[in-house]
Amino acid sequence: MRRSASLGVVILLALTGPAGACNVPVFRYALEKWKPDLYQVYVFHRGALSKDDAALVKTLGKHGPGEDVASNLELNAVDLGKPTKETEKLYEAVGKPELPALVVQVQNLDRETVTIWSGKLEKNPVDRLVQSAARKELVKRLQAGETAVWVVLESGDKKKDDEAAALLEKELKRVSGKLKLPQLTDKIEDRLTPNGPPLKLSFSVIRVKKEDAAEEMLRWMLLKSEEDIAKRTEPMAFPVFGRGRTLGGLIGAGITAENIEEGCALLVAPCSCKFKNQSPGFDLLMSTDWEAIFAPKK
Repeated sequence: MRRSASLGVVILLALTGPAGACNVPVFRYALEKWKPDLYQVYVFHRGALSKDDAALVKTLGKHGPGEDVASNLELNAVDLGKPTKETEKLYEAVGKPELPALVVQVQNLDRETVTIWSGKLEKNPVDRLVQSAARKELVKRLQAGETAVWVVLESGDKKKDDEAAALLEKELKRVSGKLKLPQLTDKIEDRLTPNGPPLKLSFSVIRVKKEDAAEEMLRWMLLKSEEDIAKRTEPMAFPVFGRGRTLGGLIGAGITAENIEEGCALLVAPCSCKFKNQSPGFDLLMSTDWEAIFAPKK
């Protein structure tokens, strides 16, 4: 699905190879089994933080696995007044931003560490990092069992953005009537986790405007999934599934009926990649407790 071309054979084989495959579709297996990759969030400072800055660090510290707000975020506070060779090297590598600085890194589709965002530690970037309206809606739809939510990053050219979104809506409706869920058996590997959402075939679209400052972090998460796409000026469409994972985006002329159907078909196919690190993909930073959707209903 990368670089605006057709979905590659390598991705197809990685997700739908025949050896030992269970019949649980990829999107549902990902929702039940695949924990999102951690975003490494660094706060670089020198000496004691001011009261306001310390409060921002405390806010970040409440997010993470096992913290007050379940998130795929790991906080690293780095005091450059007591540096190590590793911390000095990391600070230099991100361009020595003004202190105290916020730096967010994760692995992209090529398993390379990339900087999603770096800049001054301030309230707005902290708030936008940990949550946004679009991501809240993404979580709501995915936890309800949707197969995938296609996120359209708008280019700012209304005509192109409307055409891309209209084509996507049209094709998602078409493929929803064409694709079929795999038939589950009585085998152990085909059993769904109890109490989860209904298994269904359902696609939807969320549009993110280019000028929407509140979605700045979400835009950069998607744009940094590949090293060169941030320079592109066309609308982009990313299918998000599981616990906030995407295979990559369709860009501009790559948003075609064929590619949309191929992307949807991959997610509905029986899953053979039981180990997440063997499958292509890129995780978004989400603040939600994914395990809660499988908890017994009270």
